[in-house]
Formats: sequence, C-alpha cells, structure tokens
Amino acid sequence: AFWVVDAHVVLSRIDILENAKIQNVVVLQTVLELVRARSIGVFHRLRALVKDPTRRFHVFANEHARETFVSREAGESADAYALRSVHAAAQWLQERFAAESDIQTPLVTAARGARDAAAEAGVAEALT
Repeated sequence: AFWVVDAHVVLSRIDILENAKIQNVVVLQTVLELVRARSIGVFHRLRALVKDPTRRFHVFANEHARETFVSREAGESADAYALRSVHAAAQWLQERFAAESDIQTPLVTAARGARDAAAEAGVAEALT
C-alpha cells in the first residue's frame, strides 16, 4: 500500500511518520505547502523524510497534474480549497492504482470529520 497523508496527519503526527517502519507514503504538493505555511519545523522534518531514499516518501505535484487540478471557487476559503484538492488527488490516485495494479492508496487523516468529508467527495478509502 501507498499511504496518502493529509496536512493534519503531518502536523499532528510527524513523530509517527518519522518511525523507520513507516514507508511508502505519498505527500501531495498541497499538503507540503500547507505544512510549510503552518510549521516550518515540521516542514523541514517532512522534507528530510522525502529526501531519504530508504523511507520511500514521494511528493506528488497534484496542483500541476491535469487529472488532479481543481480550480478555487469564488469565496472559497484556503482551507476548503486545500481539502478539495487533497480529496481530488486521493480519489484519482486510488482509481489510477486500482486500474493498473492491486496497490491500495488510502487517504490517512487525523482531522475529525475528515474521513466522512472524504467519503462524500468520492474518496473510496479514508482512514483516521
């Protein structure tokens, strides 16, 4: 499995992500930018994980991929837009991996209600 993490997981559980047993993680560009804006220390710790080839943390540029790009709606808050971006990318990754292999790509979130919001947005697998 490849675990797709949201910003809440990174910001509140970076110590767990740093555990050597945690591997095969997809970090969306949207998540990377949110983490950088909210905690530069956590951002640097996350970048260290991404740079370590033994950890297999991968950055996916979801904001630059045609299949996962979402436009910001008029009056939409930055957090709401980021949440929609994460859900769109997670949904696409799940569909893409399911179509080409049997690799699962669940979205992992630490935010209350985020799992239900992900399901409403069409994300098949979301864990808290």
